[in-house]
Amino acid sequence: MTTSSLHKLIKYLCAGKGLRERLLRGAAGGFFVQGGRLISELLLSILLARLLGPDGYGTYAFAFAIVKVVQIPAENGFANLAVRFTSAYKAVASWGLLRGLWRRTFSAAFAYGIITAAVLLFIALSGIDSSKNKTLAAASILLLFMPLISSGGGVLRGLGRTVLGQAPEHIIRPVAFLFLCVLSFLFAGKFIDQPSHAMMLHGGAVFFSMLAAFGWYLRYKPKEIRNAAPAYEDKTWLKAVLPLSFIGGMFVVNQHMDILILGWLSPAAQVGIYRISVQGANLVIFGLMVINFVIAPEISRLYVKGEKKSLQKMVTWSARAVLACALPIAIIFWLLGKQIISFAFGEEYQASYAPLAVLTLGQLVNAAAGSVGFILNMTGHEKDTAVGVTIAAILNIFLNLMLIPSYQAIGAAIATVSSMIVWNILLIWAVYKRIQLNSTAFGRISPRRPTST
Repeated sequence: MTTSSLHKLIKYLCAGKGLRERLLRGAAGGFFVQGGRLISELLLSILLARLLGPDGYGTYAFAFAIVKVVQIPAENGFANLAVRFTSAYKAVASWGLLRGLWRRTFSAAFAYGIITAAVLLFIALSGIDSSKNKTLAAASILLLFMPLISSGGGVLRGLGRTVLGQAPEHIIRPVAFLFLCVLSFLFAGKFIDQPSHAMMLHGGAVFFSMLAAFGWYLRYKPKEIRNAAPAYEDKTWLKAVLPLSFIGGMFVVNQHMDILILGWLSPAAQVGIYRISVQGANLVIFGLMVINFVIAPEISRLYVKGEKKSLQKMVTWSARAVLACALPIAIIFWLLGKQIISFAFGEEYQASYAPLAVLTLGQLVNAAAGSVGFILNMTGHEKDTAVGVTIAAILNIFLNLMLIPSYQAIGAAIATVSSMIVWNILLIWAVYKRIQLNSTAFGRISPRRPTST
């Protein structure tokens, strides 16, 4: 195929305003954003791992895991609330409700950031003068701005600006972090040599990300909203945000509890070694990261309009695309993982291979299951997601506590994968039971028993 022919094909596929064209444009943009994020974060991981060593990198990873857990209500509750209701209100031109929603969301994010940053700083300064407490104190800077970034990104995604909604968190932040590391070398004469220094630079990168998010929000918010009187559905929003925050919290527990418990029960070096395996395994679900942000607003729109057949077709093909992307990466890691780790991070991180192999298997299950959590959340079935991920989180905590003392990093990996498989099974069943859809890569294109919604 010539370059001219390829250009014509891409233009044909992405032209128009239909569902296929919107998804293709979103996927192309999402691929760019997530690809850029993965590359920049991989470079950051290599840089920090080599400069700080397993012990210092483990301390940094432990502090950042705490930040992610504290961020639960903003990153999962406020942001997903903004995506869901922004998309729904825009579809029916409810501009007053949209304006009221945004006021509530940003006010809550601002207040939450100040409170959590102050609490974390107080706890860090009240402890002994250790590297871990210094790093936690620096991490409070992240909590000031990250809730606003999450909320702004959610609004942009709800408006259909999928790429821009992801860019502040997934592109601006890691790229700015890398840029600040280079500046520290040019002006201070050395790269970062302490985990607390790394976290302070990360805080500066988060600030730049927040500025980018609000700049795009101001540019792309609908003109109709300027003259609309704000209206509020506080009970509806509160009813939705609480389970969304809880659901997100359970997901974050499943994603970060292994690092938190590992940091509590094992030396910091074990956390650094395990963190490398987690980041490697995340590459396996690169496709799922792209697809989730692309289809979340479309799930809400199609469900509200009752277009069940189109919804089933979209989730099935998206799951198949995710699995097709995940399988080759998994095979490469299983066959060449040791060599890749040694080359990129150094010989001292070779122990990361065993947990990487285990986590890769779990991420393949994630890929095959499809966007189960997003499907339930965007169709008003948050409680089912909450039940599934809560059971998985309890299992995750129990298994981590049981396995880490004896098996350390590999024990954490086994615990995480076990909970991952459990939540996917429970959520796949919930999607079928509530919406009569098969979310997996092995589903039918049309629902078996179409029902009105």
